Amino acid sequence: MVKFGAPDNIVHDYRHWSVLFREAQVTVGALVLIAKGPETAFPDLPREAFTELAEVTADIEAALGQAFAYDKINYLMLMMVDPHVHFHVVPRYATPRTFDGHDFADAGWPGPPRLDVVNASDAALNARIQSTIMQYWAWPLYDMPQPPGSPPADRRSVSHRAQKQRYIEPVKAIRDTTTDYGVSNGYALSL
Repeated sequence: MVKFGAPDNIVHDYRHWSVLFREAQVTVGALVLIAKGPETAFPDLPREAFTELAEVTADIEAALGQAFAYDKINYLMLMMVDPHVHFHVVPRYATPRTFDGHDFADAGWPGPPRLDVVNASDAALNARIQSTIMQYWAWPLYDMPQPPGSPPADRRSVSHRAQKQRYIEPVKAIRDTTTDYGVSNGYALSL
């Protein structure tokens, strides 16, 4: 994972997977999804990793969809240079996307992604792109206290910002009171 910029580039960690920001932005929002184990063959991953993969890909697609409104998404498992199980996640765009005043083209559209053509960006711009992705990342709402009478939340359709406003901000107001859940730094923790 260090090769892909961990720990600085980690967007989100799961039990069996890590999602990392890809510094070489072939399209805006490109990521790396890497298995945490030592396996070098996809079928050697533990069964639980495959189960968790459904959640991870749903979170990736929800965050990138909200952040950049991609048209399609490609998961490339090449493993030619780095043998550990990983995917290059490439959101695809029929038309260029502008982010923070910079145009990002998809040089391969509508064909396969062109990993040899990278959009110009620097560390500061990459940090802003990564931050944008992270602000739309789904929080595990099943671990969050639900307001009385609220319908079950679909974490894939609720942005990080909306979740924070709905679930975290009210907790900050009661952080000094005793509740059925622990509160640390204003964030609710399931016990």
